[in-house]
Amino acid sequence: NHTFYGDFDNDGTFTGSGNILFSPGAPFSSSASISLLGSSFSSIGQVEFGGNVPITLTGGAATFEELVISNSHASGITAPSSWTINNDLLISSGSIFNTGSATTHTIAENLINNGTLNGQTSLIEFTGDTVSVDGVGENRFEDVKVSASTLLALNNDIQVYSDLIVDGLLDTSGSTIEFLGTGASTISGTADSIVMNELKTSKTGGAQTTLSIPVIITGNLEMNSGNFLTDATNLLIINDNATASSGSDTSFVVGPMKKIGNDTFDFPLGDSIVWARLGISAPSSVTDEFTAQYHFQGFTDTLTMATSPTPVLNNVSSMEYWTCDRTVGSSNVKVELYWQNRFLSGVDSVNADLVVARWNGTAWENAGQSIAQGDFMGSVTSNTVTSFSPFTLGSLNYGFNYLPVEFLSFEAELNDNKTVDLRWETASEINNDFFIIERSIDGIDFDEIERVDGAGTSTKALSYKIVDYNPVLGINYYRIKQIDFDGNSSYSNIEFVQVTNSLNEVLIYPNPANDVLNIELNAKNGNILVYSQLGILLESRVIKNGVTSLDISNYSSGVHVVVISVDGKNQVYRFSKI
Repeated sequence: NHTFYGDFDNDGTFTGSGNILFSPGAPFSSSASISLLGSSFSSIGQVEFGGNVPITLTGGAATFEELVISNSHASGITAPSSWTINNDLLISSGSIFNTGSATTHTIAENLINNGTLNGQTSLIEFTGDTVSVDGVGENRFEDVKVSASTLLALNNDIQVYSDLIVDGLLDTSGSTIEFLGTGASTISGTADSIVMNELKTSKTGGAQTTLSIPVIITGNLEMNSGNFLTDATNLLIINDNATASSGSDTSFVVGPMKKIGNDTFDFPLGDSIVWARLGISAPSSVTDEFTAQYHFQGFTDTLTMATSPTPVLNNVSSMEYWTCDRTVGSSNVKVELYWQNRFLSGVDSVNADLVVARWNGTAWENAGQSIAQGDFMGSVTSNTVTSFSPFTLGSLNYGFNYLPVEFLSFEAELNDNKTVDLRWETASEINNDFFIIERSIDGIDFDEIERVDGAGTSTKALSYKIVDYNPVLGINYYRIKQIDFDGNSSYSNIEFVQVTNSLNEVLIYPNPANDVLNIELNAKNGNILVYSQLGILLESRVIKNGVTSLDISNYSSGVHVVVISVDGKNQVYRFSKI
């Protein structure tokens, strides 16, 4: 066995057969430099980086039989290159292992961590037959991979800031996997699927996690911030008796997800910037399966209404719809559709007129209303449904819940981050006086920006276009109000574009916001002032490059003004507190 209390310099080939302890510290040294360079460094015994002073490691690839990190200095041990560990990696309590930049480390046995693992920008690959992550420390991986022949048992929680790759088997029965950071992540691999006990997303700045392999949740899905992106092949599946949080306007599932079992369940769905859940009542069998997805766009046909059952529908939404399919089983359930912004969803009256509409293959039919609740945010629940998909919001009478249907299409397109083209097409016009084009910064309060004459009465499709030459920084919501000669009106769907400052991009989200407002500054540090709608200064602080979160829970409801100053230039934004 060998113990080194100071520097170590390998200029040749080093092969160790016993245990090696690097333990610099007083009175021998106040810091240590350890070079593993040479032609190669390998050990068939245990290597330990200990001591209580800073250690600077240099050198190329190294091979260890068993590696122990026990150094207690706050800077930790940083790997200078890719390492191969043929047995266990042990991190002692109070110790920090920084895996280094753009390195790849392979661990053939167990990771026993009672300290801190910082993945930095490296990949850690588990290559043994049956291995585990143990201990009570923090496991912060950048990229982590399970090799094809490996069964990795997670007996402690792990955090992933980039990618999780599973080619073998992953046992998470005693742990939670949490995705964090401001960058995009991917869950992938060549395994058939990944089974997880608990999966969390806590990403910031709008970062998302893409599923490139099916993920099955047996415990709980926790949506804190950041979205999961799925597709028809790579589903997010919630097993029988497993649960999921409801999501939020900054965290939802974009794409299809599946629920198995006989549980009442709300799918935390969304699309683009819209959070829009769908709920089902409890199926009758533990093996029943339902798959749901939200689409922030109109269905291909929003004009054809079925003549039965009665009462028949007057109109349906042309801006959003949900799919909910019973893929296994025969249970009949009630379907609940949620809205988070009644203006965005076109709900002006939560009354008996508002129903769930179901597409029967050729037309929209009335699926009924067993419960309608809420106001600005709310939901409507159908009667028991025996046939499925797609679904949207429906209205029984003209004059309530406009659920825009007067337009074949309405589109908003941003040009070079400067102007916005607004195009719309009508199927026919009867007694149409004019159109009012309206813009909003929060999707709630709209202001007129232009008027366009209508065609009076026309039986053919007509197209219109205007240009908004002065969009505001941030999200611009647009809608069209159509006015008849007799004064009656109807609305188009709502479209939006996001205008950014190409030099100093600022993102403010969510908008509207409830408790927390995030301000993302992709520039130098700046100053922020927040004013109420009465001009009262509510907040003044310095913000740094990155994401700053403001606690607005005590702000009054309404529109507030945010002034951000960078290099002496002011940018003005508005957000709505709900």
